Amino acid sequence: MGTEISDEQLPIDRELGAAVLSLLPDEWTGALLTVEKVPGEGDAERYHIQIAPTGKGKGSVTPDEDVELAVQKLFLLNQRFKTGLKSIAYTYRQKKDGSWGQVGEYEYDDADEEAVG
Repeated sequence: MGTEISDEQLPIDRELGAAVLSLLPDEWTGALLTVEKVPGEGDAERYHIQIAPTGKGKGSVTPDEDVELAVQKLFLLNQRFKTGLKSIAYTYRQKKDGSWGQVGEYEYDDADEEAVG
């Protein structure tokens, strides 16, 4: 039996979340990670990555190599499953107990949706 994309994506989401949270200033109580796939040279894919505060906090955070690597893994996984993933938006919120929650939104190419449906 083959693996589902969700089985393989969960560890990548956790890796990406840990990488993002490790960069956040202490005063931030929430963050929005946005990633958009942008055309690269030849077959290469590039990503526009932003990390901004939500809730308490100001400024922005520069993604590091760990964030970039996890983003690349996520998009390569979706490429392998031919989902047509175009962009992601992950919202991180600090809970009252100090732990963090994560919610993801995904945007896919219209052409691939038509091909599937």
